[in-house]
Amino acid sequence: QCLVIVVDELDRARPNFSIAFLETIKHLFSDAPVIFVIGCDRDVLISSAKHEFGNNLPDLPLDFRTIDK
Repeated sequence: QCLVIVVDELDRARPNFSIAFLETIKHLFSDAPVIFVIGCDRDVLISSAKHEFGNNLPDLPLDFRTIDK
């Protein structure tokens, strides 16, 4: 069995909150069978990550997938 968690409009949150939220759920559920569906503007989320990490962004995991509207 797998838990599916849906998060919508993450791109509307403050950049530091968005990144902290993603890091937190990654660590909390790292060993659990969980799928996250995150509804957001990918470019805004990348901009938030650049705001937190600079241009040296961590590599995306292999299971990172995007679906364009």
